[in-house]
Amino acid sequence: MMWAAGFDVNRDGQWYWTGQKRAHVISNSWGISSFIYDYTAFGYDFESAVINALAAPRFLDRNYPGIVIVHAGGNGGYGFGTITSPGAAIGAITVGAATSGHFWLALRTPFYGFRWGDIISWSLRGPAPAGYVKPDVVNIGAFGIAAYPVGWGPEDWDIFGGTSQATPLTAGVVALVLSAVADRADPATVDPFLVRQLLLQGATTVCRRLGPRWRCFAQTPR
Repeated sequence: MMWAAGFDVNRDGQWYWTGQKRAHVISNSWGISSFIYDYTAFGYDFESAVINALAAPRFLDRNYPGIVIVHAGGNGGYGFGTITSPGAAIGAITVGAATSGHFWLALRTPFYGFRWGDIISWSLRGPAPAGYVKPDVVNIGAFGIAAYPVGWGPEDWDIFGGTSQATPLTAGVVALVLSAVADRADPATVDPFLVRQLLLQGATTVCRRLGPRWRCFAQTPR
C-alpha cells in the first residue's frame, strides 16, 4: 500500500513521499475474518493505523494528498459487532456483501429464499469497537457471475462470492467518481474522505433491519 500511495524507501531504510501517487485507489481483500483480537481492539491495531495514516491528507507528509482505500469487511460473521481488522479502520471504505439473484436466473434454478439486496448472513457487521458504523457500503458478493481465467473451467465465467467480490466492484465505483471530477480537479488530489461522502450519499439504502445508518449497494452518485 505504501508503494501504491507514492512512498518509497531511501538508502537509510526510511519511507519518504515521492511527490506522486502510483494509483488513485487501493482495493484490498485481506485481513482477519474470524473474531480473534489483535493486541488492541479492532480499529486500534497496527494494520488499521497504517490505513488511517495513508487515507489522511498531509498526515505522513505535508504535501501528501491521501489515497482512497477500499477494504473488504470479511466473511466471518454472524451478528452484531463482528467487524474485524483492518476493515474496522475508520480511514477505509469498508465493504460488505449483499445477495444477487442474477446467477440463479442464468442457471434457471430456484433462488432458495434469498432476495436481491439482502445482506448475506456471513458478511461481517459493525459497529466497530470505537462505535462508528461499519461496513460503509455493501455490494454484490453473494453470489455473482464473475469472469474466470481461461482454462480454469468449462466456461470463462463462474459463480464467485464474498466481500472479496464486493470490494473490487466498489473500487470500480470509486474510479468512476474520480473520473467524474477529472475535468475540474486532478483525481490524485481529491480528498479521500470527500470521495467517501460522495459514495455514501449516492448509495441506495436497502438494509431495512439495520436501520438508516447503513449505506448499501454502492451506486455511482448522480
